[in-house]
Amino acid sequence: MDNYEEKGIYKGRCNFTACTSGKPATWYHFSTQCYYCEDCATELNRANKNEALGLYGHDLLVPILRAHFPDREAEVQDELSHYDAGRD
Repeated sequence: MDNYEEKGIYKGRCNFTACTSGKPATWYHFSTQCYYCEDCATELNRANKNEALGLYGHDLLVPILRAHFPDREAEVQDELSHYDAGRD
């Protein structure tokens, strides 16, 4: 997976430029709207916990476990909406 186009997409390369994990990007970042690997997501969540809780009411990055294909966009958006439900 060396294509630049696969960076930051679900199950593509992690969007964090310095990432060396080689793990697939399956964690959604609410601010950048891109995907990150579990290792980078964990570190980003740790570094931004208080700010994210204030802005979103949950971690900045959340795991997306379902496959993300164009014909299943509604499923992914539904899964993400569960995180936003408690913000109001």
